[in-house]
Amino acid sequence: MGYLAEYKKEKGKKHITVCTTSNLTNLLPLYQNSFDDYIEVPSKRLYELLALAATNFGTHILGKLKNITLINPADAFVEDSFQYIMRYPHVRLKDCIQYGCLQLQPTATFITPQSSKYGTMAKVEGVERKRTVLLCPYARAAVLDEIGIFTSLSKTLKKLGFMVLTNISDSSQEPVKGTKGVSCTLADVFSLVETGGYVVGARSGLLDLLVYAECKMVAIYPEENKYLEFFNLSQMPQIKADVLQLKVSEDVQRDIETIISFLIGGDGSCR
Repeated sequence: MGYLAEYKKEKGKKHITVCTTSNLTNLLPLYQNSFDDYIEVPSKRLYELLALAATNFGTHILGKLKNITLINPADAFVEDSFQYIMRYPHVRLKDCIQYGCLQLQPTATFITPQSSKYGTMAKVEGVERKRTVLLCPYARAAVLDEIGIFTSLSKTLKKLGFMVLTNISDSSQEPVKGTKGVSCTLADVFSLVETGGYVVGARSGLLDLLVYAECKMVAIYPEENKYLEFFNLSQMPQIKADVLQLKVSEDVQRDIETIISFLIGGDGSCR
């Protein structure tokens, strides 16, 4: 979405309609000037289209349809557990989108999401401005063995006077013990983090969005994760958050001390 306006300009497109699933339409208001219209497509239909595009025949057919551009930056590079893309150690997810999927110039302008009048905090009672930490322990791409570090972190943060919430995206997820669970649209969670001021989460696609909120962020990676550089948040263009990227270790207490030191002090640099 950040590169969509530039794509329209570079490729001479007169009109762009975004095709997306219903759960992502609430992301679109953050990019008001990047597209002309949108339509919702059932998830099953969209996955069928992506499955077609994963074959040589499908790619050939879609290439003949001049009014369709299929952008699927994740699945295009995850074959064999990222082994293909890991052959190129200096390539980032951003590069795959900008140069691989969209074929844009190095000077392409990136538009950051804007939340000012779209997110609402009315649904979350008692959010304290710049004193609320949103925990995001659930992720599909970088799964932590357990969320014990979030439970211990929550206790410490509450002792320091912070309000602590857990982001819940589906019914199978539980709030971190001692915290309040919140279910927000993407626009609302963006606004929540900008208002509350802090987010700590397992590395996920959600953090790619929240890195553009004015906040302090801690992105947690599994200890054995090999893809920190590929998903490196500091390589994202024009980020607004102060970010600490941390691989969990066997010393949970030391990890928590590192996180707390960054959140209440820190040098504001993305690491």
